[in-house]
Amino acid sequence: MMKLCKLTGVALACVAMTACNDTIEDNLVVVDSQPRICAGGLGVTTMHMCFDARYHDGSPVPYHFKTGFNGVWGATKTVEVEFVEHPTMQDGPTLELRFVAQHSVKSDSVGTQYKYSSVRMIENSFLRDESGYQFHGHLVVCETASCESLLSLNNTQSQIDMTFELRADGEIELIAWQ
Repeated sequence: MMKLCKLTGVALACVAMTACNDTIEDNLVVVDSQPRICAGGLGVTTMHMCFDARYHDGSPVPYHFKTGFNGVWGATKTVEVEFVEHPTMQDGPTLELRFVAQHSVKSDSVGTQYKYSSVRMIENSFLRDESGYQFHGHLVVCETASCESLLSLNNTQSQIDMTFELRADGEIELIAWQ
């Protein structure tokens, strides 16, 4: 049976969907404007970008969005969520966040920099296709950095440092890597 869960203090209280009396404020989380690089699947064979959520007191929400929400690089969002429990085979139930509604958006300042250290260049870390350059699936502008050289590092297991910057048009630009 699927259950909705609400975090209250340090206790986790699960109630059946029909008995839920949560207020909207109980289920508001803040989603960070800078995604982090996350391992996907079994092992570290694939990577993607994750947007972490935290409670209003700053403590991290230990669960991730599985569906229904797309974070935006450069925009901190306050969103309403449901905590959904799913049974698993071995370790008991797991929780995930389900997006309900967006309540507010605060954009980072133009020129904000997002730095990533020791980025492992696995297969498809940095690509170019008909839509442009992509870093783990996120479109990025590449005007000042040597992006063609960066493409050759895919699947080399090299570790590099990267700096991105928020542009006036809302796009993210790779401005440096080494």
